[in-house]
Amino acid sequence: MQRFADFMKKKREAMGLTQGELAEIIFGDATRQDYISRIETGKKDISLKSMDAILEALNADVEFLE
Repeated sequence: MQRFADFMKKKREAMGLTQGELAEIIFGDATRQDYISRIETGKKDISLKSMDAILEALNADVEFLE
């Protein structure tokens, strides 16, 4: 999961988004920023459903696996 977390953070920053802004896009709630933070720091495992929602919000696909 750390590979995904690193990709997610790099992509989010490249898009100029804060963790709160990404949480707002995904969940409609910027206060879920803590969830994004825990994923990016490797403290939270995520489901495939959540991973798909994050990839969609980042306009990305499974390219991070390459």
